[in-house]
Amino acid sequence: MMLRLRKKQSRAIERANKMSGTKSRFLAGWAIIVLGSLMLLSQAEAADPENPDHDFRFHGKPIHPLLIKQFEPWISDTRPPITVEVNLTAAWDSNEYADGFKTGSNGVASIDLPDGASYAYRHLGRLSDGLHVLRTSDSGGGSGVFEAILFVRFRTSLAYLADGVKQGEQIFLQVVRRYPLGDRDGAEVVVERDHVIVGKSRYRAEPVVLKFGKDRTLPDKQKTN
Repeated sequence: MMLRLRKKQSRAIERANKMSGTKSRFLAGWAIIVLGSLMLLSQAEAADPENPDHDFRFHGKPIHPLLIKQFEPWISDTRPPITVEVNLTAAWDSNEYADGFKTGSNGVASIDLPDGASYAYRHLGRLSDGLHVLRTSDSGGGSGVFEAILFVRFRTSLAYLADGVKQGEQIFLQVVRRYPLGDRDGAEVVVERDHVIVGKSRYRAEPVVLKFGKDRTLPDKQKTN
């Protein structure tokens, strides 16, 4: 009787092992399918010309500098941005933003304006929370070229179209924060995973760490320049 009992136990263990192996193979197969799907989705988003969150380009082109300039207050004003959002979808291929602009090999998008004025920006990178970091320069035509750091993000939502009746999906660009630098500020700006370091210049004696919540000055052992 003991022999029969041991045989039954052995067969039960064999069946359990087979079921466990089948379950493991099933889970492994599903994991491969899910990972493959995520990779395909990521590649599709990267290749989508209407997905500006990938490399800060819209329809495969740099975003027009005049759209970014909307986020800048007047040089004569000490103000945060007054315009805090622009509609990229509406601006695309519009007459209002049809003026040509230049894109340098260093990634700077710039435009010449009347009376010797100009505006330019450079995309420095993206934080882990999706915020894009831009360095801008604004000249009113005089000797000053005033720089700033802009933190911007994209959002997609339904909005009313030109007829005010139908709705369509629109892509918007929002400015979350503007950090003024100075006239021809020579500071190095480094984008890290969750913060930005603005180096020393004639406008600041120590590097500044820009985080969302509280900014701080780098301690001596962490100074970058």
